[in-house]
Amino acid sequence: MAAGDPQRVWFPEMLARLRCEWNSHMSFPALIELRNKLDAMLERIRSERHIASPVFRCPSCGAIGCRGKMIMSGFSKVEMSC
Repeated sequence: MAAGDPQRVWFPEMLARLRCEWNSHMSFPALIELRNKLDAMLERIRSERHIASPVFRCPSCGAIGCRGKMIMSGFSKVEMSC
């Protein structure tokens, strides 16, 4: 996948930070804080590199459209609803 691909969720610098800061004994609040840092990092990378928002298809109605903000999850799955 190209570095400027709008569908890309994990960039190398994000993976480096995740590997550096995550551990299996983290408290839930610390895990949420790390998630928020990574989400902010994703937004900053997309903004600085002028990467457009990804396009999604609504699973309910089939509508296609851009989503203003991509939400990261552990599964890298983003859902759009009408």
